[in-house]
Amino acid sequence: MFNNVNVENVVNTQVSSVELVKQFNDIMRQSNEIADNNILLEKANKIAVQIIDVTLQTYESTCDVYKFVRGNKLKEIDVICWSTLIKYIDKYISTDKYNVNILDVGTGNGRDLIHGQSLGYNVIGIDNCNGFIELLAKHQIDGLIKANSYKKCDMRALDFPDCSFDVVRHNATLLHLPLIGKKYTVDLALNEAFRVLKPNGLLYIFVKTGTTLEIHDTRESLGERIFQYFSHKTLNDAVTRNDFTIIYTSDEVELRENNTIDWILLIAQKFY
Repeated sequence: MFNNVNVENVVNTQVSSVELVKQFNDIMRQSNEIADNNILLEKANKIAVQIIDVTLQTYESTCDVYKFVRGNKLKEIDVICWSTLIKYIDKYISTDKYNVNILDVGTGNGRDLIHGQSLGYNVIGIDNCNGFIELLAKHQIDGLIKANSYKKCDMRALDFPDCSFDVVRHNATLLHLPLIGKKYTVDLALNEAFRVLKPNGLLYIFVKTGTTLEIHDTRESLGERIFQYFSHKTLNDAVTRNDFTIIYTSDEVELRENNTIDWILLIAQKFY
């Protein structure tokens, strides 16, 4: 089933990740002690770019495993998150699902893209992993998703015009961007989300709870990956400094077979 996975590549990625994460965290500790040190922040950003590239390589090497591990069926936590988002779409956007345009950032194997379209929403999925793009192409051929409803692009540079969407979903995506501050990584993605949202549009974010950048194995046969953990403060600060107004936030717990994961669910609005 998993014969196409390049195990050697994954192992090399894991080894290089350790030093990158250490370097990044060391620099960010220094920058926190010396406020607004642009030299340190630029150094952190150079390492962050490497970390993001390593993460992408990891997904390229494991996307065949990923599609079997995750599948196309929503888990209980996903049902809860979709239900919450729909409540706010109905309240602030429209109850007419066929006229609501949603961008699903980091759509991966397309599970949420498939689900959103099945509900009647106009959903476009994006990812920058070639393996996932190939899988989405197969989904289109198989009739699981609509034609022309996916695109390869980076969340930090969205290939869409201004004011294109009613909703931007960042479901477990920002946690793959090391958190630095304004002008970098997470903030670039949030700034792009703001740009492509229509006035009064909604931003949905789902991230893991914590305080640091770490290497972690989620015990799903996907190996170790690099995750940025967020506190309510660090997430709220990032969202508000990019001109969003937070309208909902909650703590969510996901029960998995071998462990539990604490998440933050946040919904914000572009108020103009």
